[in-house]
Parts: sequence; structure tokens; C-alpha cells
Amino acid sequence: LLHSVLPYDVAKSMKKGIDRWGALEPSDNFNALNATHLQRWENVSILFADIKGFTAISSTMPAPQLVQMLNDLFASFDELANELSCSRIKLLGDCYYCVSGIMPENKEHADNCVKMGLQMIMETQRQAEKCGVDLSLRVGVHSGAVLAGVLGLHKWCYDVWSNDVTLASKLESSGTAGLVHISEATYSLLREKYDVI
Repeated sequence: LLHSVLPYDVAKSMKKGIDRWGALEPSDNFNALNATHLQRWENVSILFADIKGFTAISSTMPAPQLVQMLNDLFASFDELANELSCSRIKLLGDCYYCVSGIMPENKEHADNCVKMGLQMIMETQRQAEKCGVDLSLRVGVHSGAVLAGVLGLHKWCYDVWSNDVTLASKLESSGTAGLVHISEATYSLLREKYDVI
């Protein structure tokens, strides 16, 4: 179960704490489970994607149909992430965000995230045609460093934190739907691989 929600190395480390938990005195159990499972990654790319006008769309579709559409879309994004060495971090409503370059390290992280963004846009268009709705995706990608790991005692969730994560989110929210909005840091890693406007 841990491996389905956490990266392998993090799950392995946390399992050691869980295994120790049963052998400790009750007063020490808190410390065994509350160990910090954080790692700094210096060279990663972060992708945020969000459906433009999702609130308006959600007011025109029955909830079950809307949830099914999101599930189909996010499942296809998960498949793309797996193919392109990106790790999905979280779903936040209609926002999907992932990182490339962590577990394992990957020098092609910027290219992976841009490819992911472009393919996500095409997949969103395909889903829009299938469902008969007007869907378009805003995508932002930034490259930098993150602190990644798990916090707390309950409902564990792997997450990433840094100013670079915040910048990737802002690139998405200020971007143009149907395009991948990249930072200069990401652009410098791509070496003219894409047409950039």
C-alpha cells in the first residue's frame, strides 16, 4: 500500500519506522513514526497544469459526468507521466502537478516536462471532443530545486516545496491555454529543442 502512494525509497524508509514502532515503548512510538522523510533535489523540473474555465464547465455538467471526465483525463496524464519519467505529486481539484528529475535523477527533466505538457494539451483536446465540452489546458514548467518528502503522522502524502514550485504554479496560472509556458531556467536547459515564442 505504501508503494502505491509514495516513491519506493521513501516508502522503504517509512516502513522501517513502522516496523520499529511495534517494538518500542509506547512513549517512543511517536518519534518512530514522526521521523522526517525529506530529501533535497537540486536539478528538477516542475509542471503545473490546470483546466481553463473549469468552474464554468462544472456548472454545466452533472457531477458524475464531470468526475468521470476528470478521472479519464488524469488517468491519461498518469500514463504520460510514467512514460516520460515524471512523478505525479498531487491533484488539486482540476490542477495536476508533477516533477521530473527525482527518484531517479534525470538530466532530461526539462525536456520530459515540456513533452509532458505538450502531450497533456493534446490529450485534453481529445477528451474535449469525446465529451463534447470546451476544454483547454494551461501548463507552466519551471526548473530548479525542491525539498521533497512526507510530513506528519496521518494521511501521508508525498509533496515538494520551494520557491521554484511556487514559480511553476505562477507560470501555469498566468499562461495561455493551449501552450506550455516555461521559465528562462527551463528554456536554458532545452537548447533550442522547441519553437519558443
